[in-house]
Amino acid sequence: MKFLSIREYFYRLSNKAILLVTFAVASIGAAEFLRDLQPMVEGDTVMVVFGVITALAFAELTLVNMWYIPQRIRLIRQEFSLGLKLERYAQPVILRLVVIVSAVMWYAVGYFLTGDLAFVLLAAAVLLLFFFLWPTRTRACRELELKPDQRQMVLHDLDLR
Repeated sequence: MKFLSIREYFYRLSNKAILLVTFAVASIGAAEFLRDLQPMVEGDTVMVVFGVITALAFAELTLVNMWYIPQRIRLIRQEFSLGLKLERYAQPVILRLVVIVSAVMWYAVGYFLTGDLAFVLLAAAVLLLFFFLWPTRTRACRELELKPDQRQMVLHDLDLR
């Protein structure tokens, strides 16, 4: 992601996060709108669908957020330039948010198929995780383990040059 200032960088990152959260909420709304009064899946199959979708969402969230993203951020920390660190940091952050949105979409599909409100509650819980992992300046400083002078530049919008 190309940027001219730190303010622009976080502005663009926040805009992408807002777009993703809007997409997540819209997927739940679309599932409610498209769902018939009679669910497609009934009886014992609901528990199977619940188990499969929950396992998929949990595996996706765990593998990406606990293994892949920290590994990528460790590599980014080794960069010398703050500009390069921030430029490379955007990709794992957006990927992390996309994975959270895809987990919400799994729950939206489950709600569409079964009509069970447990899927909506789980989607809301995952959306809370989305807001907890929102890309902020302090999160970037903490995850990238910035030096004090770099931290000041990020936190106080100082020039990169």
